[in-house]
Amino acid sequence: MSSEQFDLEKALHDIRDINDKLKDRNFATVDDKVNLEKKYDALSKKLEEQEEANQKLTLEVKKSEQLKDELTGQVNLLEKQICRIGSGNSEYRQKSDSIKALESYVAYGEMNDVVKSYLRTDNNVQGGFLMKPEDVDNMIIKPITETSPIRQLARMRKVNTLKAATVTRDILLTAYWTGEGENRTSSNSQYGKKEISVNSMTGKVEVTNEALLDSMFDIENEIMSDMNEYFAQAEGSAFVNGDGVKKPLGFMSTSAGLTRFNSGSAATFDFDALIKLAGQLKTGYNPIYGMNRQVAAFVRTLKDGNGQYVWQMGNMAAGVPNSINGYAYVELPDMSATIGANSENVIFADFSKMYEVVDAFQAIVTRNPYILQDEGKTVTYVQRFVGGGVLLKEAGVVLKCAV
Repeated sequence: MSSEQFDLEKALHDIRDINDKLKDRNFATVDDKVNLEKKYDALSKKLEEQEEANQKLTLEVKKSEQLKDELTGQVNLLEKQICRIGSGNSEYRQKSDSIKALESYVAYGEMNDVVKSYLRTDNNVQGGFLMKPEDVDNMIIKPITETSPIRQLARMRKVNTLKAATVTRDILLTAYWTGEGENRTSSNSQYGKKEISVNSMTGKVEVTNEALLDSMFDIENEIMSDMNEYFAQAEGSAFVNGDGVKKPLGFMSTSAGLTRFNSGSAATFDFDALIKLAGQLKTGYNPIYGMNRQVAAFVRTLKDGNGQYVWQMGNMAAGVPNSINGYAYVELPDMSATIGANSENVIFADFSKMYEVVDAFQAIVTRNPYILQDEGKTVTYVQRFVGGGVLLKEAGVVLKCAV
């Protein structure tokens, strides 16, 4: 066991011990409780970092992708700066008095009358040019956009039509035990067809020409990056909860037909319910649990009948993810985070067998500088075609909290 793994398991042991102590209200002093709470928070932060690594391992997300994006942003900025330096614009070449004054001061340190007349810091023309511009970071800091990673879990298919179909075997043929000379009974398997409609998702962005020409950032790249980020969020939400109206039908929709398993506990669920949920799928599937991160945090507090926590830490170095009841789990932000009567918070499924995501054609990107030219704007349209639906209902089951 690596030292890092040992430290994590010790932190897990300590936080569980503190959690049990905090449930006991008989503290000698208030400071004792405060100190325990501070230690609990510090350990929780450490384990949250481990959970982030675990999710990356489960979904095979590599850190190199983030580094590549950062490097691309830096290269784009450098290219833009180089282009500005080499500008052939006549106004750029024509030096104003303020530029001449700046060059004289920088080159010779001469404070002649021309220079002095421009040395004012409260006005760009009369001295502001001597001041350094605002130091702007070359990276745009963006908040996290939570996305349900269904594409990394489901069956993926590329089509060239607006409706995709998959053939399914619904009923298996039957064979019979027969004696010598007895008549044979014929039987055939029965097949069906699952159709998934491809839906259109369109984004439209208006940008002034000044912003496109004079921004320190590559605005067009930022538009596409943000558009892709929102598309990923929107389609992930639809794959989970979509009603099928102009969007994919999500697996959590009742119309998708997945079996609901009653938790057996009023307005909540316990470890026994998670074990029984796993027993609802046939042997042979390769299922994992799926839930919102807040529900995952609740699951980490559950214990079995022997007082042992059901959440088990994996070994990141060995490629073994954290587990619940022996199965890996994935965080799906679009699953319900509210645990209560009739809530549906956990799914147990072999996503690659249960759900299919269909991509059609290529994304259409249209840049139109004419439609709003009177307003000095360029309009960018992005259109993607995607569908999604449940293929095999028996490959997934949903946990439903009892009333």
